[in-house]
Amino acid sequence: SPAADARSRRHDPHRMLRAHRAASRVLGALRAHHGDGAADTPGGAGGPWVCHEALVLDWEESLLRTDPVTGGSFLSSTHFPWVGARTRQPEGAHARLLASVVNPVGCKIGPSTDPEDVIRLCEVLDPEREPGRLTLIVRMGAPALPELLPEVVRRVRRAGHPVVWLSDPMHGNTVRTLSGRKTRYLDDVIEEARCFMRVVESAGAHPGGLHLEVADREVTECVGGPVADESQLAARYESLCDPRLCPEQARMLIDAVL
Repeated sequence: SPAADARSRRHDPHRMLRAHRAASRVLGALRAHHGDGAADTPGGAGGPWVCHEALVLDWEESLLRTDPVTGGSFLSSTHFPWVGARTRQPEGAHARLLASVVNPVGCKIGPSTDPEDVIRLCEVLDPEREPGRLTLIVRMGAPALPELLPEVVRRVRRAGHPVVWLSDPMHGNTVRTLSGRKTRYLDDVIEEARCFMRVVESAGAHPGGLHLEVADREVTECVGGPVADESQLAARYESLCDPRLCPEQARMLIDAVL
């Protein structure tokens, strides 16, 4: 519970089940909106796809399934699981879980990631060097990315891993206001995404896209565009976790970067 008392904050697995049912309803609505075209492809192969961080191992491991045709293991909790910047140790349990499944998988790359660790992660998660198997999701922060990312891209390409490069320009640019509220400045987010594009392209690789946190309504959680300054954050700050872009800010970002 978001309530700030010990009793409410105790773990409640029923919340996981309610979240699972809610996610299933959302995905069902998206598929219906997507139209009949997706239904015509085997297994709904036309999408839409869903993804999340494979963080809670007890939950993820309970949703492992075996393909009756190939015998391979796949994670049924999501189409595309990723391992986060805090749990991406090459010998860690999270990386081992993702290495064991046939799903396409991702890995967050933060400012503290050593290039050598990235190569080891690629070897663990993409030993066959299979195109489309591994996505590296870069989240370094606007100031650090120009210095740190070029060597990572060069080392991965030299090792022959055909990874998908994705930019998460939000998580590395989270700051706190004087009141303690978390926010992100749209200018910083745009700067990191632009720099990511330049670095990846200059290394001869393809920047595959953006990994964003966006609300479906005009929240005031990030500063920029319609939210002029930090004083306007309180008007409609609804997130219980990370600050999200509103739709107009997301459009401004995409127009500025792509």
